[in-house]
Amino acid sequence: MHNRPILLLILTVILVVPAWAGVDTDARPIVQIQNDSNRDVTVHIGDLPEVHVDARGRTETRMPEGIDDLRASAGIHTVSFTKVFLSGRRYTLRLWIDRAGLRTTGSVVDASTRTQVTSMLAQTSAERTDLKLAKRMIDDEETELNALGDRIKTEKAEVDAQHATVDKHTADDVDAYNLTADILNSDRERYHDALDHYNDNVGAYNEKLTAFKVKEKHLDDIADAINGQ
Repeated sequence: MHNRPILLLILTVILVVPAWAGVDTDARPIVQIQNDSNRDVTVHIGDLPEVHVDARGRTETRMPEGIDDLRASAGIHTVSFTKVFLSGRRYTLRLWIDRAGLRTTGSVVDASTRTQVTSMLAQTSAERTDLKLAKRMIDDEETELNALGDRIKTEKAEVDAQHATVDKHTADDVDAYNLTADILNSDRERYHDALDHYNDNVGAYNEKLTAFKVKEKHLDDIADAINGQ
């Protein structure tokens, strides 16, 4: 008669629930150019191809993120101004003619402001890239955790099935059961260690994302001021 102990095990599987918000899209800004004058307007945007807008018409174009000097002309009327275009945003550029000539909101900014905005754009772009990389790594961790959780459920079912039929007086039965239970225990420990690591990474990601959102809001406010909005 064999009196080898049978491993008793209670298992709780913790479901993984993402706790973060995502990073805003990095899609190129959309600019709607609205011509409220009775003349055709041509808009020159840095080194990009010029954009023609019919009188009383409108058109949309995509811009690279950045701060740009623009010049619009309608016959003998011209106007120069600076605009800031941020990724994932939509802008309306309105042009009209009054007694002062061709007009729009905003004006040309000085070199100091341009340098400040350019530096902030570079910083937020780099941080956005880092956050996206961190998010992909967290997604991979979540996939691995869920796969391990599914395997643990299968192993738990096998342990329960063996426990119901094991012959406590047969060494081979007891050894086979305990081996299966040992594997389950080992995977359970791996799961909880991995889950702790995952939650630490999600927490660090959320802290970085919160700081990034503050910087992004500050940049939004500066862009709105420059754009005359």
